[in-house]
Amino acid sequence: MARWNVVRRNIVRWCVLVLVAFAVANDTLTQEKPSGAESSPVMATLAESLPFGALGYVEFSGLDSVIGRVQESEYRKLLLTNLQGQAIQNTSQYRKAQAGRKILEAQLGMDLWTVGKQLIGGRVAMALYGKPGQPQSPVVALIQAADHRC
Repeated sequence: MARWNVVRRNIVRWCVLVLVAFAVANDTLTQEKPSGAESSPVMATLAESLPFGALGYVEFSGLDSVIGRVQESEYRKLLLTNLQGQAIQNTSQYRKAQAGRKILEAQLGMDLWTVGKQLIGGRVAMALYGKPGQPQSPVVALIQAADHRC
């Protein structure tokens, strides 16, 4: 039970981080520019919106096609139908995860594949920050959704 609380707390932290980063990115991308500035709200890179001083930075774009390929992948289907996959599906953790997925999909009104394609199908940037002697380095994620309605 205590382990589940830790997992749930970590999931909530990541969701809050993603939502805050999404709100910042959305606000940055939709700000009105002064007259004479370029009218396109799309930045050349999401790094412009991240705090200065990152130790490492990575940016991805076009992940919606990757998500679609994974969703339709023969390998994924094979994993779900072979003996090892069936053994995993019989565990209580898997059943709990599936129940959580169904609740989340019901609340969102769409499946998680669609959520993934619309939310992280645009651009995703992650930066790692840290200081010497710091036991756990903070990570900042910034998302520019593929679907502007997200």
